[in-house]
Amino acid sequence: MNPADSPASRPAISRALLACGALIGLAAFSLAETAATGIDWPYRVIGAIVIGASTIVIVLSTVARPLQAELAELDLARSEAGAALDRSRRRELLIRQAANAIALAGDEGEVLSTLGRAGAALWPDRDTQLLLASTDGTTATWRVAVSADGVGEPVVISADGRCRALTSGRTAVAASIKQLDSCPHVGSEADVSTVCVAVLVDGAPLASMTSIGPAGDLPPSGEITEVESLAAAATDRLRILRHERAAGSTDVIDPLTGLPNHMTVDREMRHLVSDLVPFSLAACDIDHLALYNQAYGQNNGDRALGFFAAALRDTVRPGDIVCRYGDDLFVVLFPRCSALNAQAAMERVREALVLNLSVAELAPFTVSVGVTESNQAASIPEIIENADLALSVAKHEGGNRVRLSSFDSAE
Repeated sequence: MNPADSPASRPAISRALLACGALIGLAAFSLAETAATGIDWPYRVIGAIVIGASTIVIVLSTVARPLQAELAELDLARSEAGAALDRSRRRELLIRQAANAIALAGDEGEVLSTLGRAGAALWPDRDTQLLLASTDGTTATWRVAVSADGVGEPVVISADGRCRALTSGRTAVAASIKQLDSCPHVGSEADVSTVCVAVLVDGAPLASMTSIGPAGDLPPSGEITEVESLAAAATDRLRILRHERAAGSTDVIDPLTGLPNHMTVDREMRHLVSDLVPFSLAACDIDHLALYNQAYGQNNGDRALGFFAAALRDTVRPGDIVCRYGDDLFVVLFPRCSALNAQAAMERVREALVLNLSVAELAPFTVSVGVTESNQAASIPEIIENADLALSVAKHEGGNRVRLSSFDSAE
């Protein structure tokens, strides 16, 4: 639109026309008066020049400069509107690219990391985290920091409290963590605002993408809706991946523990190795299970195996793979997780086991664990061998402990 046609410029133009008309009329009247009074023509010309100059000065001071200021404001508004349109187009492109990347993701970890990176890029002035849900879907057990460039190492969450987004399966917004229903897993000592967008798989919460900013400063509802659309795309992709895995699976489920057998972890390790995805592996078993069976009976020994399997399944991350590898040996596969973080996770399993046994009608028992990292070996058999060797060291040292294959871990 032409600035002269805009509503803001019309009053100034009208004022200019009125002023010019009035001054031209005044000049004509003055020339007529000088002619009527017999003033010579040279003096009439001088008078007209003086009146014309006065007209120019008055027009400039009263009309032209305000009009120029209004036009400058219009230019500024047009520039800001253009910048806003450019930001909107870039945002739409980013959302479209993120949706495409989610649709192409090959595993659950890649789906969640892509969603988190998209959220970090869409809200660059806020901190972004992925909170991974517990097995029952009510609390978060792991926190992963995310930036537009990638994801950090998973960190164990020790905070208590049910997550509103995970519990309800819907986005939870809080202007302050002082709210009674704010997220208990943010991990910030300062007062902040949070936006937690739930990610579901077959109706069950898997994770929450949490955005953290200054207290009282929340993104516009339209931007939250955009992120929710990406979370919905992630949910769709996760459901497809799980259904594809179930359709092509030849896994055998152990009837005693309800866990898949060794074929699952072997297949998943092959996939991770072929995709160049780093991982850690934990091998674990019950200390002195044969003596336990002699003392308390085979039935209680089987109950102990099922009890330990439940502690493993309920404590590790949702995307980790827990298998009964053989007899009393269990294996946990931790994709995109360092050996130190896997060690911390298995220490939490041991702690959970002690707490659960304290209220169970079952004789207490302990477990030993060996942990290794995929980059410490040249093949899958060697990875398994390293984890088993670390488990042997834990047993040799008395059991009831977690050992790394480098033998550097603390008690």
